[in-house]
Amino acid sequence: MFGQAGFEFEDPVRVPLQVSFNSPLLFNCPPFLIPSSSLKLHKTTSEILDSMRTLFQAVVQLPDHASPAELYPVSELATSLLHFLNQLPEQVLLQTETGSSYDDSAIGYDDSSASAGKKRKRQERNDQTSPSARTRRNDSTVARLRPDEPPDMVYVCVRLTALIWAQAILHRVPTSRICTEAEFIRIWSFAWAAGLDRWSSLSGVFAWMNIAIAPLCHRTIHARMVKTLTVTTFTYMGTENWHVAEDIAAAGLKVQAWLRGGHDHKPLGSLSGAFGGEKAIEDFGFAFKENVMDLPDHRYENGYEDGEAGQGEGMDDGGETVRRICM
Repeated sequence: MFGQAGFEFEDPVRVPLQVSFNSPLLFNCPPFLIPSSSLKLHKTTSEILDSMRTLFQAVVQLPDHASPAELYPVSELATSLLHFLNQLPEQVLLQTETGSSYDDSAIGYDDSSASAGKKRKRQERNDQTSPSARTRRNDSTVARLRPDEPPDMVYVCVRLTALIWAQAILHRVPTSRICTEAEFIRIWSFAWAAGLDRWSSLSGVFAWMNIAIAPLCHRTIHARMVKTLTVTTFTYMGTENWHVAEDIAAAGLKVQAWLRGGHDHKPLGSLSGAFGGEKAIEDFGFAFKENVMDLPDHRYENGYEDGEAGQGEGMDDGGETVRRICM
């Protein structure tokens, strides 16, 4: 409804950001990687989210007709982030009340590399904007999870979703071209294992994840739940903090539009070149009654819509109205 006559809305009072609404799609927010954060995220999860925010901001700030020179920094950021993500372990230990997510063994270091890890930490603080400077080795030195130690499902979901976003931005294609149905089911299964209670404290991250994977849900048994939770998430954020919900939606739509802009041709076998509902909204706007053409109602043929008595083909032998619905 944005921009439509009669639906103007401008609220000059901005509510302070709720921590749970922090998202990679919000650019003027505190970083995820701060020790005082109440989100209880693993350190590496926070690094991924902060790096994604930097990448999204670079895309959103691009001009409408960016030159190759203007696109090059975005490509470099996406490549660097992919390199960083591919070096991370697939799973890390779940943060507990007695443990700390900043423990070296939880992010892939053994005891013999503790001193080297401390040096690396000091170097990371000097340059937290470069993912390539923060690498993790997914090899024999990575601490393996024991059966009694559950993995951090939020970390798994964030890493897999970040891989989808980074590849989509690097190749400038919609996330639906990168994420497969199998990958969607994998991410959604991990998200479900994390639990709704956990995601309710990470609403902004959950919205960021769903924007990437939701286009792949339509042919799966999870479709209704995914769409319901996506709408519920944005409704909740919108009622609590309209500006946050608006900023997240605007950034997400702009990134999707930019990704789609790289491939305007129609997919093979498709009747439309649209890659989602936002394309129709961009072209035709929202459907309002006064803007819809006055078309005849062909639902009823040779019958009476209001059930009134009539003559001819609309009456059967018993005098009752026959209603024929055209399918």
